[in-house]
Amino acid sequence: MKRGFVLLLFAIVLAARAGAADYERPNHLRVSEILFPETRDWQAVDSLPSPGMDALLRDKERLRAVYLKTEQRREFPECSFITRALDEHFDPEQFKIADLDGDGFDDVIYSGPAQCAEGYAAVIWFGGESALSTKPVKYIPFELLKVEAGGQRRISSCMPGCCGDIVDEYFVGKLVNPRLLARVRVHHKLSLPEEMELVSEEYASQAKLVLRHAPVEDDEYDRNMSGALAHAVFGNVVAEYLPGAKGRVVARFEDDKGARWGLLIVDEASNALRIGAPERINAGWVSLK
Repeated sequence: MKRGFVLLLFAIVLAARAGAADYERPNHLRVSEILFPETRDWQAVDSLPSPGMDALLRDKERLRAVYLKTEQRREFPECSFITRALDEHFDPEQFKIADLDGDGFDDVIYSGPAQCAEGYAAVIWFGGESALSTKPVKYIPFELLKVEAGGQRRISSCMPGCCGDIVDEYFVGKLVNPRLLARVRVHHKLSLPEEMELVSEEYASQAKLVLRHAPVEDDEYDRNMSGALAHAVFGNVVAEYLPGAKGRVVARFEDDKGARWGLLIVDEASNALRIGAPERINAGWVSLK
Protein backbone atom coordinates (compact mmCIF):
# COMPACT_ATOMS: atom_id res chain seq x y z
CA MET A 1 0.00 0.00 0.00
CA LYS A 2 2.75 2.42 1.05
CA ARG A 3 4.84 1.46 -2.00
CA GLY A 4 1.88 2.12 -4.28
CA PHE A 5 1.39 5.58 -2.76
CA VAL A 6 5.07 6.42 -3.27
CA LEU A 7 4.89 5.34 -6.92
CA LEU A 8 1.76 7.45 -7.42
CA LEU A 9 3.44 10.47 -5.84
CA PHE A 10 6.52 9.95 -8.04
CA ALA A 11 4.32 9.84 -11.14
CA ILE A 12 2.59 13.07 -10.13
CA VAL A 13 5.95 14.83 -9.65
CA LEU A 14 7.16 13.65 -13.06
CA ALA A 15 3.95 14.86 -14.70
CA ALA A 16 4.28 18.23 -13.01
CA ARG A 17 7.87 18.57 -14.21
CA ALA A 18 6.85 17.62 -17.73
CA GLY A 19 4.11 20.24 -17.67
CA ALA A 20 6.55 22.86 -16.42
CA ALA A 21 8.99 21.94 -19.20
CA ASP A 22 6.23 22.39 -21.77
CA TYR A 23 5.81 26.01 -20.66
CA GLU A 24 9.48 26.82 -20.14
CA ARG A 25 10.24 30.26 -21.51
CA PRO A 26 12.61 30.50 -24.46
CA ASN A 27 15.96 32.24 -24.47
CA HIS A 28 14.74 35.72 -25.43
CA LEU A 29 18.21 36.88 -26.44
CA ARG A 30 18.67 33.97 -28.85
CA VAL A 31 15.21 34.42 -30.34
CA SER A 32 15.83 38.13 -30.88
CA GLU A 33 19.18 37.55 -32.56
CA ILE A 34 17.59 35.11 -35.01
CA LEU A 35 14.62 37.36 -35.78
CA PHE A 36 16.82 40.46 -36.14
CA PRO A 37 20.23 39.41 -37.57
CA GLU A 38 21.50 43.00 -37.49
CA THR A 39 21.58 42.82 -33.68
CA ARG A 40 23.99 39.86 -33.44
CA ASP A 41 27.04 42.13 -33.14
CA TRP A 42 25.42 44.45 -30.60
CA GLN A 43 26.35 44.22 -26.92
CA ALA A 44 24.12 42.20 -24.63
CA VAL A 45 22.82 44.28 -21.74
CA ASP A 46 23.76 41.51 -19.29
CA SER A 47 27.41 41.86 -20.41
CA LEU A 48 27.59 45.62 -19.79
CA PRO A 49 29.76 46.68 -16.84
CA SER A 50 28.17 47.44 -13.50
CA PRO A 51 28.75 50.78 -11.72
CA GLY A 52 29.84 48.73 -8.71
CA MET A 53 28.42 48.56 -5.21
CA ASP A 54 30.34 51.58 -3.89
CA ALA A 55 29.16 53.85 -6.72
CA LEU A 56 25.56 52.69 -6.41
CA LEU A 57 25.49 53.22 -2.66
CA ARG A 58 27.05 56.67 -3.14
CA ASP A 59 24.55 57.69 -5.83
CA LYS A 60 21.47 55.86 -4.56
CA GLU A 61 19.63 58.90 -3.24
CA ARG A 62 20.41 60.91 -6.36
CA LEU A 63 19.09 58.07 -8.53
CA ARG A 64 15.95 58.05 -6.41
CA ALA A 65 15.49 61.83 -6.57
CA VAL A 66 15.88 62.06 -10.36
CA TYR A 67 13.52 59.12 -10.84
CA LEU A 68 10.82 60.59 -8.61
CA LYS A 69 10.90 63.92 -10.49
CA THR A 70 10.13 62.38 -13.88
CA GLU A 71 6.64 61.91 -15.26
CA GLN A 72 7.59 58.45 -16.52
CA ARG A 73 7.93 57.04 -13.01
CA ARG A 74 5.87 53.92 -12.23
CA GLU A 75 4.85 54.42 -8.62
CA PHE A 76 1.68 53.14 -6.96
CA PRO A 77 0.29 53.75 -3.45
CA GLU A 78 0.61 50.06 -2.65
CA CYS A 79 3.94 49.48 -4.41
CA SER A 80 6.98 51.65 -5.12
CA PHE A 81 9.23 50.57 -7.98
CA ILE A 82 12.12 52.73 -6.87
CA THR A 83 11.94 51.50 -3.25
CA ARG A 84 12.01 47.91 -4.38
CA ALA A 85 14.76 48.42 -6.95
CA LEU A 86 17.05 50.44 -4.66
CA ASP A 87 16.19 49.00 -1.25
CA GLU A 88 13.93 46.00 -0.72
CA HIS A 89 15.04 43.99 -3.79
CA PHE A 90 18.32 45.80 -4.46
CA ASP A 91 20.67 43.80 -6.71
CA PRO A 92 23.77 45.62 -8.04
CA GLU A 93 23.97 43.19 -10.97
CA GLN A 94 20.72 44.66 -12.31
CA PHE A 95 22.42 48.04 -12.78
CA LYS A 96 24.71 48.66 -15.78
CA ILE A 97 26.52 51.58 -17.39
CA ALA A 98 26.72 52.51 -21.09
CA ASP A 99 26.42 55.60 -23.26
CA LEU A 100 23.02 54.85 -24.79
CA ASP A 101 22.26 58.31 -26.16
CA GLY A 102 25.71 58.89 -27.67
CA ASP A 103 26.46 62.15 -25.86
CA GLY A 104 29.80 60.96 -24.49
CA PHE A 105 28.58 60.44 -20.92
CA ASP A 106 27.84 57.08 -19.30
CA ASP A 107 24.19 56.41 -18.51
CA VAL A 108 23.03 54.23 -15.62
CA ILE A 109 20.66 51.44 -16.64
CA TYR A 110 18.41 49.35 -14.44
CA SER A 111 17.39 46.16 -16.27
CA GLY A 112 15.38 43.55 -14.42
CA PRO A 113 11.98 42.68 -12.97
CA ALA A 114 9.29 45.35 -13.26
CA GLN A 115 8.92 45.04 -9.46
CA CYS A 116 5.34 46.36 -9.16
CA ALA A 117 4.01 44.63 -12.27
CA GLU A 118 4.42 41.43 -14.24
CA GLY A 119 7.37 41.10 -16.60
CA TYR A 120 10.47 43.22 -17.04
CA ALA A 121 11.45 46.86 -17.17
CA ALA A 122 14.43 49.07 -17.94
CA VAL A 123 15.04 52.48 -16.41
CA ILE A 124 17.75 54.77 -17.81
CA TRP A 125 19.33 57.64 -15.88
CA PHE A 126 21.24 59.84 -18.31
CA GLY A 127 24.80 60.87 -17.61
CA GLY A 128 26.12 64.41 -17.66
CA GLU A 129 29.14 66.49 -16.80
CA SER A 130 28.52 65.95 -13.10
CA ALA A 131 28.24 62.14 -13.55
CA LEU A 132 24.44 62.05 -13.37
CA SER A 133 22.17 64.48 -15.20
CA THR A 134 18.93 65.86 -13.81
CA LYS A 135 17.33 64.97 -17.17
CA PRO A 136 14.14 62.87 -16.72
CA VAL A 137 14.69 59.12 -16.79
CA LYS A 138 13.56 56.89 -19.65
CA TYR A 139 11.27 54.03 -18.60
CA ILE A 140 10.99 51.05 -20.99
CA PRO A 141 8.34 48.48 -19.96
CA PHE A 142 10.13 45.59 -21.70
CA GLU A 143 13.12 43.33 -21.22
CA LEU A 144 16.10 45.21 -22.64
CA LEU A 145 18.25 42.70 -24.56
CA LYS A 146 20.98 44.41 -26.61
CA VAL A 147 22.32 47.87 -27.36
CA GLU A 148 24.21 49.18 -30.39
CA ALA A 149 27.47 50.69 -29.19
CA GLY A 150 27.80 53.16 -32.08
CA GLY A 151 26.01 54.09 -35.27
CA GLN A 152 22.30 54.68 -34.76
CA ARG A 153 22.36 53.67 -31.06
CA ARG A 154 19.55 51.20 -31.58
CA ILE A 155 18.24 48.79 -28.93
CA SER A 156 16.49 45.42 -29.00
CA SER A 157 13.94 44.36 -26.43
CA CYS A 158 11.25 41.81 -25.66
CA MET A 159 7.83 41.93 -24.04
CA PRO A 160 7.10 38.35 -22.89
CA GLY A 161 3.47 37.35 -22.64
CA CYS A 162 2.13 37.11 -19.11
CA CYS A 163 -1.03 36.17 -17.30
CA GLY A 164 -2.11 33.53 -19.83
CA ASP A 165 -0.94 35.46 -22.90
CA ILE A 166 0.71 33.04 -25.35
CA VAL A 167 2.50 35.74 -27.38
CA ASP A 168 6.02 37.10 -26.91
CA GLU A 169 6.71 40.32 -28.81
CA TYR A 170 10.18 41.38 -29.94
CA PHE A 171 11.27 44.90 -30.96
CA VAL A 172 14.07 46.93 -32.46
CA GLY A 173 14.02 50.68 -31.99
CA LYS A 174 15.66 53.66 -30.36
CA LEU A 175 15.45 55.17 -26.91
CA VAL A 176 12.81 57.63 -28.09
CA ASN A 177 10.64 54.71 -29.25
CA PRO A 178 11.87 51.14 -28.58
CA ARG A 179 9.29 49.75 -31.06
CA LEU A 180 10.08 52.21 -33.84
CA LEU A 181 11.99 50.08 -36.37
CA ALA A 182 10.70 46.51 -36.17
CA ARG A 183 8.35 44.28 -34.22
CA VAL A 184 7.67 40.55 -34.45
CA ARG A 185 5.08 38.50 -32.57
CA VAL A 186 5.80 34.82 -31.87
CA HIS A 187 4.17 32.02 -29.90
CA HIS A 188 5.80 31.71 -26.47
CA LYS A 189 6.53 28.05 -27.24
CA LEU A 190 8.44 28.85 -30.42
CA SER A 191 10.83 25.96 -30.97
CA LEU A 192 14.42 26.69 -32.02
CA PRO A 193 16.35 23.50 -32.82
CA GLU A 194 20.05 23.59 -31.99
CA GLU A 195 21.03 22.58 -35.52
CA MET A 196 19.65 25.36 -37.70
CA GLU A 197 21.05 27.20 -40.70
CA LEU A 198 20.74 30.96 -40.31
CA VAL A 199 19.78 32.55 -43.62
CA SER A 200 18.07 35.61 -45.05
CA GLU A 201 15.83 34.67 -47.99
CA GLU A 202 12.79 36.25 -49.53
CA TYR A 203 9.70 34.04 -49.52
CA ALA A 204 6.37 34.15 -51.36
CA SER A 205 3.61 31.61 -50.76
CA GLN A 206 1.99 29.99 -53.78
CA ALA A 207 -0.66 28.22 -51.66
CA LYS A 208 -2.24 28.77 -48.26
CA LEU A 209 0.52 29.60 -45.78
CA VAL A 210 0.45 27.81 -42.41
CA LEU A 211 2.69 29.09 -39.63
CA ARG A 212 3.53 26.77 -36.72
CA HIS A 213 5.39 27.25 -33.45
CA ALA A 214 7.45 24.08 -34.06
CA PRO A 215 8.87 22.49 -37.24
CA VAL A 216 6.52 19.51 -37.23
CA GLU A 217 3.05 19.00 -38.70
CA ASP A 218 0.40 18.88 -35.98
CA ASP A 219 -3.18 19.76 -36.93
CA GLU A 220 -5.06 17.93 -34.16
CA TYR A 221 -7.85 19.91 -32.53
CA ASP A 222 -6.77 21.08 -29.07
CA ARG A 223 -9.89 21.19 -26.92
CA ASN A 224 -8.19 22.59 -23.81
CA MET A 225 -6.41 25.46 -25.55
CA SER A 226 -9.50 26.20 -27.63
CA GLY A 227 -11.49 26.65 -24.44
CA ALA A 228 -8.78 28.76 -22.79
CA LEU A 229 -8.35 31.09 -25.78
CA ALA A 230 -12.03 31.13 -26.83
CA HIS A 231 -11.26 30.18 -30.42
CA ALA A 232 -10.39 26.98 -32.24
CA VAL A 233 -6.78 25.86 -31.85
CA PHE A 234 -5.33 23.12 -34.03
CA GLY A 235 -2.07 21.52 -32.95
CA ASN A 236 0.87 23.89 -33.33
CA VAL A 237 -0.77 26.16 -35.92
CA VAL A 238 -0.38 29.82 -34.89
CA ALA A 239 -1.51 31.65 -38.04
CA GLU A 240 -2.71 31.07 -41.59
CA TYR A 241 -2.43 33.30 -44.65
CA LEU A 242 -4.08 33.22 -48.05
CA PRO A 243 -1.89 32.49 -51.11
CA GLY A 244 0.40 35.36 -52.03
CA ALA A 245 1.67 36.15 -48.52
CA LYS A 246 5.30 37.24 -48.50
CA GLY A 247 8.05 37.40 -45.96
CA ARG A 248 11.62 36.56 -45.07
CA VAL A 249 13.02 33.19 -44.00
CA VAL A 250 15.63 33.73 -41.27
CA ALA A 251 16.49 30.09 -40.49
CA ARG A 252 16.26 26.67 -42.12
CA PHE A 253 15.90 23.28 -40.47
CA GLU A 254 15.77 19.74 -41.83
CA ASP A 255 14.29 17.05 -39.56
CA ASP A 256 15.43 13.44 -39.29
CA LYS A 257 12.93 12.43 -41.99
CA GLY A 258 14.33 14.90 -44.50
CA ALA A 259 11.45 17.38 -44.26
CA ARG A 260 12.63 20.97 -44.78
CA TRP A 261 11.33 23.89 -42.71
CA GLY A 262 11.87 27.63 -42.69
CA LEU A 263 11.44 30.10 -39.84
CA LEU A 264 9.44 32.82 -41.56
CA ILE A 265 8.67 36.42 -40.63
CA VAL A 266 5.64 37.51 -42.64
CA ASP A 267 5.68 41.04 -44.06
CA GLU A 268 3.28 43.59 -42.60
CA ALA A 269 2.02 44.19 -46.14
CA SER A 270 0.56 40.66 -46.05
CA ASN A 271 -1.62 41.35 -42.98
CA ALA A 272 -4.69 41.65 -45.20
CA LEU A 273 -4.19 38.00 -46.18
CA ARG A 274 -4.06 36.71 -42.61
CA ILE A 275 -6.85 34.35 -41.51
CA GLY A 276 -7.51 32.39 -38.33
CA ALA A 277 -4.96 34.30 -36.25
CA PRO A 278 -6.61 36.39 -33.48
CA GLU A 279 -3.26 36.66 -31.63
CA ARG A 280 -1.73 38.38 -34.72
CA ILE A 281 1.37 36.17 -34.58
CA ASN A 282 3.46 36.92 -37.66
CA ALA A 283 6.44 34.57 -37.35
CA GLY A 284 6.75 30.80 -37.18
CA TRP A 285 7.79 27.65 -38.98
CA VAL A 286 6.54 26.95 -42.51
CA SER A 287 7.00 23.79 -44.53
CA LEU A 288 9.38 24.27 -47.48
CA LYS A 289 8.20 21.93 -50.23
